[in-house]
Amino acid sequence: MIREKAIKKIFVSTLSLFIILFSYVLINMKNAYSKPVIKMVNMNTNFYVYLLDNYNRLVRYDIFITEDSESKIIKSIFNFLKSDMIPNGLKNPVRNDLKLNNVKIKNDVLNLYLSDYPNINEIESISYSLFDVGDFKEIKYFVNNKLFTSINKNYGINKRYLINNRNNIISTTVFYNESINNKNYFVPVTKYINSDKNKIDIIIESLTSSYIYENNLMSTIMEESINSYRFDDNILFIDFNKKLNKKDLKGLSLSVFYNYDIDNIIYTNKNKIIDKVKR
Repeated sequence: MIREKAIKKIFVSTLSLFIILFSYVLINMKNAYSKPVIKMVNMNTNFYVYLLDNYNRLVRYDIFITEDSESKIIKSIFNFLKSDMIPNGLKNPVRNDLKLNNVKIKNDVLNLYLSDYPNINEIESISYSLFDVGDFKEIKYFVNNKLFTSINKNYGINKRYLINNRNNIISTTVFYNESINNKNYFVPVTKYINSDKNKIDIIIESLTSSYIYENNLMSTIMEESINSYRFDDNILFIDFNKKLNKKDLKGLSLSVFYNYDIDNIIYTNKNKIIDKVKR
């Protein structure tokens, strides 16, 4: 009797151990074949800022940031705008004693808390350096915790008023080229003009015209002829009368993406694709 109980006890213990071992093997097999957990980090380390040239125009300049949060990226960009890391030929658009005390993000609105009131150049430089960090629709500036001003992309950058009356005023931002110390930069100019034309027509006319009213600005597609253009869903097709280099189309691409909410541009010559550009 005692022997039977002992055998039964050993059998139960062995069975329990077997079940535990079998469960352990199953769990490890499941872990081995399950999808790995991937921690998402910020991979878009290329950003751009707007610095001043010798004509007090804001010039687009690419920088590299490795921060992994929007708030840290914003603070890094703000500090860069008043740092001593500015390339030769360009100037700080933000004075050194202007401090960013706090950053708050709510949905698509960026709230910046500054130590003093920013001037126009500072507002334009800071705003257009930060709009695309989080695809912000609006940036609000606070001084002493009180709202000072609020702007969106319609505020304009390097604004030029070329109007004769108050009727049919349209604003269009066009990106030109400027050579500074043998380096090429892009300069956005928001033009206010009297016109009934579409913005794409104004962009094309501005970049293909031999006349540019700003000192030292140029277009890489100047005096080139565009045969046609058409919008198809989220794509703009532009056909040229001859084949151009891809790098010559950059200013046109920046101008189109700034003024239109589209995802792609396809450039062609005689129905042959020159380049495909994504936003």
